[in-house]
Amino acid sequence: MTPSPTTLQTPDTIQNQNQDQDQDHDQDHDQDKKDTSPRPLPPPDQESQRMKKIAALHKSIALLESQTADMERQIANIKAKLENDASETVTRHIRLLHQYNEIKDIGQGLMGLMAEARGVRQAEIQQEFGVGCRD
Repeated sequence: MTPSPTTLQTPDTIQNQNQDQDQDHDQDHDQDKKDTSPRPLPPPDQESQRMKKIAALHKSIALLESQTADMERQIANIKAKLENDASETVTRHIRLLHQYNEIKDIGQGLMGLMAEARGVRQAEIQQEFGVGCRD
């Protein structure tokens, strides 16, 4: 605290200012200290309820862990039953679909040539071979 120009600094006012500063410092220091005194214990019925809740939570956790383990075993069993990996199966299906489309295109081309050679519509040739319009 700086004195105003009209305030005269006497030894008493200086001592009072120093004491005020020391008290402020002590209060700040006291607030920094943690309270190490023991906390009061909750009433027995509250403690009992708290322990029951904790026990119920532990039981719930154990049940969930058990269910998780069961699910993981089921997943492992199902994966073991799969013949191939899913990506391998998809790749195989795509390859087979390409082969099918190539064979179908060749068949359509041959039926078109036959229809042209006979002078008939391609639908008649398809009907002769048992191929539907949507095949």
